[in-house]
This record gives sequence, C-alpha cells and structure tokens, in this order.
Amino acid sequence: MKKFKIGSLIELLLGLVLFTGLIVNADEFTNVGSLYDKAVNENIIDPNLYPKANWEKDEISTMRPSYEEYKNYDSSITYESWLKLNNYGVMADTKEPVLQLKTPAESNIRLRTA
Repeated sequence: MKKFKIGSLIELLLGLVLFTGLIVNADEFTNVGSLYDKAVNENIIDPNLYPKANWEKDEISTMRPSYEEYKNYDSSITYESWLKLNNYGVMADTKEPVLQLKTPAESNIRLRTA
C-alpha cells in the first residue's frame, strides 16, 4: 500500500510538471498581435511597409520556428524578448521586413548592365 501511495505521488508530481510546462509554452504565443502593435507604437515597425497581416503570416511561418530553434541554446529567453532582440523582424535602418523579397534597385540594374 505504501509503494502504491509513493508511486501515485510521483506520477502526480510528474504530471503537474509536464502540464504546467505546456501551459507556459502555449501562453507565449497567445497574444502576438499585441506585440506587433507594441512595435508599431514604439516606431519599430512601419505598418505601411509591413502590414499586420503580413507580419502575422511571417511570425507563424518563420519567426516562431526560429525562436523554437533558438530555445535549444537559451531556454531562459521569452518569445517577446527574442522578438525584441530581432527587432520584430524588421531592419532597423529601413524598417523594411527582413523576410521581404528584395527587388534589385534601378541603380544596381544600371551598374550590372554597364
């Protein structure tokens, strides 16, 4: 009977540890739209250059998987901190999305054809 109680207690504790870990991980991604709004309010993202719908698509398809990979090296960082460190996916000098496909500038085309 004593072994049963100890085994049940260990299973309960293990279940709680696993369950709370899943909740914390899921909470990181519940309000990412507000992170975009925060970056716009802080003049980090220009919504004319990087609309919210495009940012949310890139956030799910590229930023979030990159963050999950980064957590293998630094598990203490939060998603919000990681986004801030990565300037919310925009270049600091031009405010253009890092993930945006670039088209050659007119001046570069002239240089290549000259």
